[in-house]
Amino acid sequence: MKKALLSLVCLLTLNTQAGISIGLPPGMSMPDFDSIEQSQRVFKETVEELISSEEVNLIVATVEESYLTTCLVQPEKTTSALSNFYLRYKCEGTTDLKLVIAAKKRKGVVKVKNYKVKF
Repeated sequence: MKKALLSLVCLLTLNTQAGISIGLPPGMSMPDFDSIEQSQRVFKETVEELISSEEVNLIVATVEESYLTTCLVQPEKTTSALSNFYLRYKCEGTTDLKLVIAAKKRKGVVKVKNYKVKF
């Protein structure tokens, strides 16, 4: 019984190692790089539209005026979660702070969910 169990374990181990060395397991395929590039392009376009939108610029102008700072957008730090995009700004002046704006675009309309000022 022990020999049968040991030979079964060895057989499974050899099959697993052979599967890894050959390539991808059955049923899996290489990712479609065209769709990845397309989604990255759509993400960048959406971020650019949000940054240039009137609603976001109004909040940035209000923060700049209130705290006497100049805010610069950091597009490389923009993230998204579900439908919200989190735009990050670094503000320098009399008060150094960070501004994070949660915004989304639905059917061509930009909506700002909220924003946070971090000191």
